[in-house]
Amino acid sequence: MQAGPRQETILQAEARLAAQQEVVNGIVDQLEKHTIKSPFDGFVVQEFTEVGQWLARGANVVRVAELDQVGIEVMVLENYIPQLELGDTARVEVPAFPGKIFEGKIALIVPQGDARSRSFPVKLFMKNEILPSGPLLKSGMFARVALPVGKADAATLVPKDAIVLGGKSPMVYVVIADPKKPEQMIARPEVVELGVSDGGLIAVRGNLQPGDKVVVQ
Repeated sequence: MQAGPRQETILQAEARLAAQQEVVNGIVDQLEKHTIKSPFDGFVVQEFTEVGQWLARGANVVRVAELDQVGIEVMVLENYIPQLELGDTARVEVPAFPGKIFEGKIALIVPQGDARSRSFPVKLFMKNEILPSGPLLKSGMFARVALPVGKADAATLVPKDAIVLGGKSPMVYVVIADPKKPEQMIARPEVVELGVSDGGLIAVRGNLQPGDKVVVQ
């Protein structure tokens, strides 16, 4: 009693512990093999099974969409393809968000066109905005793209933040002196037509002159 357990008893207990540990390791290994993990972060957009349902090897479980960046595909006529380069920026408007202007970059110009329409798929990527409720831009939304395919020409540029959308036509607010009180300044709305974008600027056509001050905030 005072000497404690015999050495043989200790070794037998250690052997039983090791055997049970291997059983646990086997269970953990089975759990790993039967746990399906997404290869990337994303959003579940379609489910093919329910909790508790048996699955065959290789069967689909869910469809996951990666929406940190979204891709936009637009068909471009062959006459304009030579004027496009990878990395060019384009203005993107999404009708679901009439008050927003997005900017995408050309990532791919597919060299195989449609034989009937003589147009080629051009793919753009742009950064998405992730809100607490989910991604702002969702898969399947309609987008309108303005590509820089016109001939080079001089243009009047204003900051994108100066563009006010949501009405019948885009507009900017020009800061001018009050005709009644010249020492004070007022903001006058001016309707403009939008052109191509260049970084944080966008081309406009309307009653604006270089040097005019416009409201951006």
